[in-house]
Amino acid sequence: MNKFIQNHPPVTSKNEKKFVSKCLEKDEIAVYGEYLGKFKKKISNITKSKYVNLVSNGTSAIHLCLIASGVSNGNEVLVPSFTFIGSCNPILHLGAKPIFFDVDNFHNINEDKLIKFLKNNTIIKNNICINKKTKNQIKAIIVVHMWGNAAKIEKIITECKKRKIIVIEDAAEALGTKYISGKYKGFFAGTIGDFGCLSFNSNKIITSAGGGAVLSKKIQNYKLIESLKDHGRSRSGYSHDQVGYNYNLSNIHASIGYAQSNTINEKLKFKKKLNKKYLNFFEKSKIFEFLKNPDYSSNNCWMNILKIKNKGIIINDLIYFFLKEKIEIRKVWKPCHSQPFMKKFNKHKVHKTNELYQKCICLPSGFNITSDKFKKITKAFIKYEDMFNHK
Repeated sequence: MNKFIQNHPPVTSKNEKKFVSKCLEKDEIAVYGEYLGKFKKKISNITKSKYVNLVSNGTSAIHLCLIASGVSNGNEVLVPSFTFIGSCNPILHLGAKPIFFDVDNFHNINEDKLIKFLKNNTIIKNNICINKKTKNQIKAIIVVHMWGNAAKIEKIITECKKRKIIVIEDAAEALGTKYISGKYKGFFAGTIGDFGCLSFNSNKIITSAGGGAVLSKKIQNYKLIESLKDHGRSRSGYSHDQVGYNYNLSNIHASIGYAQSNTINEKLKFKKKLNKKYLNFFEKSKIFEFLKNPDYSSNNCWMNILKIKNKGIIINDLIYFFLKEKIEIRKVWKPCHSQPFMKKFNKHKVHKTNELYQKCICLPSGFNITSDKFKKITKAFIKYEDMFNHK
């Protein structure tokens, strides 16, 4: 019980070791081997997505989707500011410019503010969407499903289709999240837009010790990304039709991911149970507010988020208190619009984003949270509340 409780460490089983050993025995450690096909098929089954490209990580998935969307120098891409930097860096890689948007109560891009911006600040000219102020073409939008919470997307899809704006879903945190009402009832996060991006980083629902995937609906997009991720290769051998990237996933990584994906249902059940335990514990708190899930989706509950209600609590002091208790709570993502090299780009009414960064923390949410560890975490919060109330 004295061990340090990490925020979200990877957890593996015997199968990961077994499958990796098979890769080593067969010398199938790189971009060829049976587990690449098995893992791809498994992700297709989980998401109900017909076309799946396995890639090196979630950031490379976004990069490839932007290229496949035709994003290039001088174009603009709409994106929430409240997201991990990996959602935005690929925009800059292509010489394009992000426009940062605010988020809603579930920490997803604010659909109403976005729609209002599109209606008031854009025009359609020669069948392309033009920003009235900058005169640049708005080529794509990246919709991030934060913490596993499904973003409101119906109006976004409708308005973006009118304007020929490509919709890329960043579902890096949302594998297994599904809409349970509305137009897209039964659809999984990442399968509604033109492209969807997944991450298999070490702290995700399933991990391949790195890795990611692109989900798409059209065979031509699948083939394009297969080529782009493999040095622009057009067929076997050394024929290359275009500039490409070394974004392939290795068979060893796929073997780990395949082992993890075989227990996805158990993992989702664990996450939802932990989320409910946190919700019940913080229900009566006077100084903290637990982030609830939207009622229009069944969420994977990847990360549990707590908001500070009392102005007297300094977030860094709170984190330090828990470090002394050997528990890792951490700040949420620093908004992209406030990163030094991104301050020059346009932002649109990011008021809630700024507030959330100052008041929200990530609770320990990994598969290592046993009943004993949960008790240790909650006892530490009770201790903190008592200490705070008696100041």
